Amino acid sequence: MLSSFFVHFCDLINSGDLEEAADFTAKLIELKPDYADVWYWKGVVYEKLLNYDDAISAYKEFIIYSDEPKAHMGLARCYYLTDQFSLGNIEHEYR
Repeated sequence: MLSSFFVHFCDLINSGDLEEAADFTAKLIELKPDYADVWYWKGVVYEKLLNYDDAISAYKEFIIYSDEPKAHMGLARCYYLTDQFSLGNIEHEYR
C-alpha cells in the first residue's frame, strides 16, 4: 500500500497538482495517522503551496513520530520564511 501511495503522490507532485497531493496525504493520514513520512510529505506540499502554517503543523507531527533532521530543517525553513525564526522560538520548540 505505501509504495503505491508514494508512486501516486510523486505523480501528483510531478504533474503540479499540489492541492490534490495535499488532499491525498490527508486521506492517508486518516488511514494511518502514525505513518511519519506522510506527515513529512504533507509539510513539503503545504510549503510548496506557501501555506506555511499548515506546513509547520505537519512538520511538528512528523517530529513526534521521527527525529529525522529533514523535519527540523523544514520547520526551521518555514519559521524563517514567515519571520518567526528566532532562538527563543526554536528553544521553545525543543523543550
